[in-house]
Amino acid sequence: MPPQEDIDADPALIAGTITDSFSGPATFLTAIAPEMETRGSGTVVGVENVARHLIKKNNYVYGGAKCGFETCLSGLSG
Repeated sequence: MPPQEDIDADPALIAGTITDSFSGPATFLTAIAPEMETRGSGTVVGVENVARHLIKKNNYVYGGAKCGFETCLSGLSG
């Protein structure tokens, strides 16, 4: 994750942060969820970190991505 100062200087870095912290994992889990449901087995363990609790000016892009991913996990859990 690039520091927020680097993202502020080069907003193109937002895409990589969002991909690594939200859209990449969300895409993977969304792709495998139907197979797990069809089999009737499988477990996804979401390990939360403190990023979503620390959304401050120094890491708001990363924190926002983690909040999005947590919401995605919640939706997948049914």
